[in-house]
Amino acid sequence: MIWRYISTLHRSHQRYLSRVMQPLGITASEITFVVCLCKIGSGSQRQLSRELSVDEALTVRAIKSLEQKGIVSRHRSETDRRQYEVTLTPLGESLRPQVFASIREWGSELLSGFSEEEVQALSGMLETMYRRAGETLQRTT
Repeated sequence: MIWRYISTLHRSHQRYLSRVMQPLGITASEITFVVCLCKIGSGSQRQLSRELSVDEALTVRAIKSLEQKGIVSRHRSETDRRQYEVTLTPLGESLRPQVFASIREWGSELLSGFSEEEVQALSGMLETMYRRAGETLQRTT
């Protein structure tokens, strides 16, 4: 039963992000890459795929779309000419406050009414599940 809740929360979050990011012209799947780049600064498409646990083809499509919108730029890596390095453009950087405000708002709505101890306990349990999922995937590939 817990998996249904986790799956529904994820889909609800995607719908929420789609609604609040729509005026900015960014889709819910694209926003994930913007957030990741805000956190790591820059990275290869392969690195972004690994960081977000998504298929590389999805990464290529999302980055191409974000590049066409002027939100990210791609250039050949100086250390490995086979790879593209992806960074936020000034336009992409300017979206940072709105993106993180929307994420904080979502989290505040969902966690309202929980004590700090409950939030920390939930976070710890989810982090453990996340880690175990990664370990399980490593063993099965």
